[in-house]
Amino acid sequence: MGLVTGCNEQNDTPTVDQNPSSLQSSLPFQHYLPLGYLAFDLLIQDMNQDQKKDIVLVDHGKNQSQVLFQKDDGQFLGSPFSNALGFHPGNLIPWNPDEGLFVSGGEGTNTIRGLKWGGEVFDVVSAVSIRSPRFVEELHWPGWGRSVVSSPYSLDQIDILKGYDPLSGKGESHEMVPLAKNRPSIREPNRLTLADINNDGIEEILMALRISKEIMVVRYPGSSLKKKIKKPVAEVLATNERWAMPNNIGVLDVDRKNGLDLLIPDEVMPGMLHILMNDGQGAFKEAPDIALPEQQGAIAIEAAVEETPDHRSRGLVVLSSIAGLTLYEVTEAGLAAPWRSWTIPNQRGRAAHRIEITDLDHDGEMDLVALYPKGLWVVEGPLVDRFEEMAVKGFRLSTD
Repeated sequence: MGLVTGCNEQNDTPTVDQNPSSLQSSLPFQHYLPLGYLAFDLLIQDMNQDQKKDIVLVDHGKNQSQVLFQKDDGQFLGSPFSNALGFHPGNLIPWNPDEGLFVSGGEGTNTIRGLKWGGEVFDVVSAVSIRSPRFVEELHWPGWGRSVVSSPYSLDQIDILKGYDPLSGKGESHEMVPLAKNRPSIREPNRLTLADINNDGIEEILMALRISKEIMVVRYPGSSLKKKIKKPVAEVLATNERWAMPNNIGVLDVDRKNGLDLLIPDEVMPGMLHILMNDGQGAFKEAPDIALPEQQGAIAIEAAVEETPDHRSRGLVVLSSIAGLTLYEVTEAGLAAPWRSWTIPNQRGRAAHRIEITDLDHDGEMDLVALYPKGLWVVEGPLVDRFEEMAVKGFRLSTD
């Protein structure tokens, strides 16, 4: 991984950062890549079908997106900026990426958009009216076809377009799922998490509600725990007054026994990580909390599983706070063994707001991509070894 070559916002002419030394350090497995603009969200996707994962960045404030193409030498080449996502875009998801088809949410345009990638920029192929959709996810429910679900900005609902077709912008139906009986309410969802929590092969829609201190779930209407229902409804899955503005959900089978467990970090002090253990049927029991570094709240969390050199599985949990990025190693013993952790400090007030754990360079090791206010930090795996080395050497990330 190395120097980013980008595009000038005024003329879309490719330019090269004239201060490459700012991207170098004594630890060659990590690289901070300045962007020059405030990226809100990211998508890691092979955009030009060259078998290399690229990074798509969404700029919420300037209403644009840009692709960083990964090159043979590990450097990235920036595409021209695209404004097809519209006013105040949220995230971008692949739909049929081999055919260049993507979907985005745009709260400022009140539309979910079907987008066609043309090699340099996106073009709008459809737009369907939905109230303030900030985040979108693809949903797979039996009998519903391919659907898209969105969480809006500052509204107590989610929206599902059943049988959605991005090319036409049409769906079989629009299901608005209120999060409260008496509306408006304080139940405003953030990013949605889709996961099969009751081991029936069907994913549920999960969301953390920071003000009401709840985790809510929307289940497939044909498989309610209580009775069959015709329309999807939102239920409170878990709540605790001790939680301090939970706003994100990490998903990991902590003990490798009963399916996916939930990791709920406080977003503000006292800064605890709450662990909800699954009984295998989608009911959860709270385990002892883990105190986050300096008891600062976490604004982003990501979890993944990788195979160790001795062919065991281990969980990787990365959290971002103003104290830094913290990696937890979760062995097959789950909660029966302490979680080793390492924190890499960053500059105060410049915490990463999006994290991805993925094999970015196709070497078989999980890598880390962390999105900061005006840059990307890439750490090449194996992450446990890398974080341990950085912690031992007292490495501190500079995002200037």
